[in-house]
Amino acid sequence: MKKPNHNRLPSLTPGTVLVLHTRRHQGKRVVFLKDLPSGLLLFTGPFVLNRVPLSRASPKSVTATATKVDVSGLRIPETLTDTSFKRRRQRKPESEGEEGLEMGVKRLRIAEQWKRDQRAVDSQVLNCIRKVPWVRRFLSSEPYQRGLLKSWINWMISLSLLVMFHRDAVNMDLLVFDSMM
Repeated sequence: MKKPNHNRLPSLTPGTVLVLHTRRHQGKRVVFLKDLPSGLLLFTGPFVLNRVPLSRASPKSVTATATKVDVSGLRIPETLTDTSFKRRRQRKPESEGEEGLEMGVKRLRIAEQWKRDQRAVDSQVLNCIRKVPWVRRFLSSEPYQRGLLKSWINWMISLSLLVMFHRDAVNMDLLVFDSMM
């Protein structure tokens, strides 16, 4: 199998904190674990901190930060390869007899293996993160959202209008009160 030619930055070393730019976890920060043979990057959230599971992504869809976590002693299970991330096509059995039960058991075994791998890697990464106290908060912080600035500006405009109308209303009440005296 020919290894794809990805133009990888030298800053993408194991333990680097990455910012994702695509898919469901856009804007979240993750810890880079290793390169996969296909040229994709293997990373984890860890799942406990920011709900990002073990995943892979193209080097073009991430940005490396200056933050590093020492993951030199990390043992990544041998079962985490490119083939473990590919979706398996399940053929439907012709009869709902024993074949259907076997397929369900096989799927359950794969899911259990995946959960064991996730827990094993995340526990090791969390031990590495505990050595640097502020990294835990950095990884679990909410990502900046594109609409945040726009909504903040709208809130400030409505607040200033409210203050302006309130000031006018107070001045009007004072004028009415002064004319009554």
